[in-house]
Amino acid sequence: MLEELSERFLRAIDYYGLVEMEYKLDPRDSQYKLLDVNARTWGYHALGAAAGVDFSYLLYCDQVGLPVSVVTGLWV
Repeated sequence: MLEELSERFLRAIDYYGLVEMEYKLDPRDSQYKLLDVNARTWGYHALGAAAGVDFSYLLYCDQVGLPVSVVTGLWV
């Protein structure tokens, strides 16, 4: 659900690249609200490794024209 909302938003603003999007569930209407869109690479990109996603390598592959597949992290 959030993945679809995020992709729709990013397409609408014609964004391409790494991004962190933060949502919060609003208990008043049980809807997720977008709080933040952060395109800077800082500590959050390293969190993917714990979930089995190497964002830095995927970005490298994308930038040099190597194939990049869809990867879903594992939540532990």
